[in-house]
Amino acid sequence: MDKDNKLHLGNILVVDDESINRLALVAYLSESGYQAQSVESGEGALNILQHKLPDLILLDFSMPGMDGIEVCCRLKDNPETCEIPVIFLSGFGELDLKVQALEAGAMDFITKPIDLPELLVKIRNHLQLFQLKNRLKEEIEERKQVERKLQESNERFKVAFDLSSDCILIWDEQYNYLYANQAAIDHVGTTADKVIAKNIRDGLGHIPIFMKLWMDRIDRGFATKKVSHFKDNTRINGQQYLTESTASPLPDSDGRIMAVCVVYRDVTKQRKMEEELFLNQKLKTIAGLAAGVAHEINTPLSAILQAQQLVAMGLSPQEPYSKEKAAEYGVDLEAVQSYFKEKEMDFFMDGIRDSALKAGDIIKRLLDFSRPHEGSFSTVNLKEIMESSLLLSLADYGMKKEYAIANVQIIKESAPDLLPLVCVPAEIEQVILNLIKNSVLSMAAADMKEKPCVTLRISTTADRAVIEVEDNGPGIAKDIQSNIFDPFFTTREVGTGTGLGLSVSHAIVVDKHKGEIWVESEPGQGATFIVEIPLVPENMTISST
Repeated sequence: MDKDNKLHLGNILVVDDESINRLALVAYLSESGYQAQSVESGEGALNILQHKLPDLILLDFSMPGMDGIEVCCRLKDNPETCEIPVIFLSGFGELDLKVQALEAGAMDFITKPIDLPELLVKIRNHLQLFQLKNRLKEEIEERKQVERKLQESNERFKVAFDLSSDCILIWDEQYNYLYANQAAIDHVGTTADKVIAKNIRDGLGHIPIFMKLWMDRIDRGFATKKVSHFKDNTRINGQQYLTESTASPLPDSDGRIMAVCVVYRDVTKQRKMEEELFLNQKLKTIAGLAAGVAHEINTPLSAILQAQQLVAMGLSPQEPYSKEKAAEYGVDLEAVQSYFKEKEMDFFMDGIRDSALKAGDIIKRLLDFSRPHEGSFSTVNLKEIMESSLLLSLADYGMKKEYAIANVQIIKESAPDLLPLVCVPAEIEQVILNLIKNSVLSMAAADMKEKPCVTLRISTTADRAVIEVEDNGPGIAKDIQSNIFDPFFTTREVGTGTGLGLSVSHAIVVDKHKGEIWVESEPGQGATFIVEIPLVPENMTISST
């Protein structure tokens, strides 16, 4: 092979104070495929190593100035050169010299005169070991980097999972916890060290019905080997929980399912917001319809009232013009009035007027209730609020048709000398209407042995207005009284109510008017809802009515 085309097997530095030895070794190593460089002293070698590092050093043991042992020790003390293999060359072969060289850090020792084939073998072997060692170090470093990145990635995922409001849990086929994020641990009601490696059957704060749900998700994941999505509507102690969850099987490298990851979230509040938004939109729609219907009804109502008044005036003997015109036609209005009374036609005429006026009043109050309000506080008469709320409840079509409110005895009790109340009138009307409706519905669902009765009671103290709605219905069990103001809470069958009436009332009384609302009830002895609100809320801007 031509010298210029030879591949360099490695870079070798020859350190020897005898020029003949240096030139001969450089020539031989070059012919053998190595790239060789020589220097005549230890100081010169250290200087070269500052600029370029060889793959192997052939170092003369005995040199003037800095000898080979000192050079080798300096190499091993320097982190940049400590790994370079060193082979000592010496004209002396004593054992103690070899031991001294090896203790200084040399890899091998060759006695002069040098056996060149032996030298090549040792060079090749030590270079291979050096290269293998470097590759091993690189692989170890790469693996460490991979492990560091994996650890950092795991930490990032853990932080992301722990910041998630969704509960994330991983179980094996025996229902053992393998992982739980912070939201899940908070849901379980314990700490991480008490969850991981525990079994779902241990409880750990789970309500039994939820434990059954999770075990079903785990079984489904292992059985189907597919991602499954679930929506659950669970009722516990009268409280409704709406949850959405996803069960994802986790396979190993061989495709076998080793665990199931369940991600679930409580969407009860979200559903509440959606229901409230829907309800608000519905109320806006009703308000628009009510305004249109009211206009259409008020027109014929006005015509009916005007016609009744004109007929009454035309037949009245007390009206001179009518009496004069009647006489022209030979009609005695006194006799007509007597005829009307005998046939009770005057009763029907008065009935036309009273019915039209009552219908107009209902429409006016319905418009006031359903019309969008700015929510401003104003001074009102508490008795008028009660009367308006009662009129609206009696006019409620659903209350009349489905719950026969007309068959319910309504008792009104009003304390004398009521003080004026500063409130949002439409909202307090809504509270009273909701409480009346709640009482009527509870009695309609019960097997009442006595006539259903609702008592509305209003009074004022020095600084508060008190509203009571009492019924003689089935009452409310003690264990659910603390939940009745929760959103979506209801003891009635699904589809018969939203479960928002008492929740909305609580928000209006407590949050908006800074008052209180509670219930007093014994099972089988009826229930009394009591509302207390300040007569004049603090820091409120009052508008005139």
